[in-house]
Amino acid sequence: MFKSKQLLERNPEAKARLLAANIVHLDLAGLVPSKREPIAQISEALPGRSRFEAGDWIETPKASSTLLVEWGKVDLVLPYHSGGIPAKRVGAGAVLGNVPALGLTLAGAKAIAAEDFQVVDVDYEILRALIEGSNEIAVRVLEMLGHRLAGLQIECGDIDSRLMRLITKLADEEGGLYGIASADLAVLLGVARRPVSEAIERLKSRGLIQRSRGRIKVTADSPG
Repeated sequence: MFKSKQLLERNPEAKARLLAANIVHLDLAGLVPSKREPIAQISEALPGRSRFEAGDWIETPKASSTLLVEWGKVDLVLPYHSGGIPAKRVGAGAVLGNVPALGLTLAGAKAIAAEDFQVVDVDYEILRALIEGSNEIAVRVLEMLGHRLAGLQIECGDIDSRLMRLITKLADEEGGLYGIASADLAVLLGVARRPVSEAIERLKSRGLIQRSRGRIKVTADSPG
């Protein structure tokens, strides 16, 4: 069975797409009633600002802390050799971190400045107070957790649904998936290779995917 490092070397772009699908961040943009500098209204009383230039790497916040992007854009990347492969780009209003209580996770991604930007450190207690003080933010958190829970329910479902969801995550914009074998998919799903191979045949017979040597093509929307 292939190790995750081998999979990264074989198809890093697909791995980056999977990473992007697993990142969960909170987006506060547009939640403040006033249309003028809404993020500043949330963060103006908070200390701990840091400014970065394009290309700077940002240290991952500790478990009890998050980063609120005040302005500019940040790339969340899959670490690869001396650089990284972009997985997701976020902008002003994004709250980044690894806070299980709120469902936030960077899923192993690293942050790099896509352009000059500024962030403010927000620890868990301050973020919790912001949520408790704003119905809009509380609703956004509930929506985020709801989507996360729905995703986890699918991931805990039958092997066919889990595999189809994984293939859809990894596929490019045209639905193609290249350079990943059944053993690689088994590693990502945490199961043996044989059930994955059997599930692939079932998905083929249902017309959901096409399979040729070294290539999988999504032909229908993922079930569920």
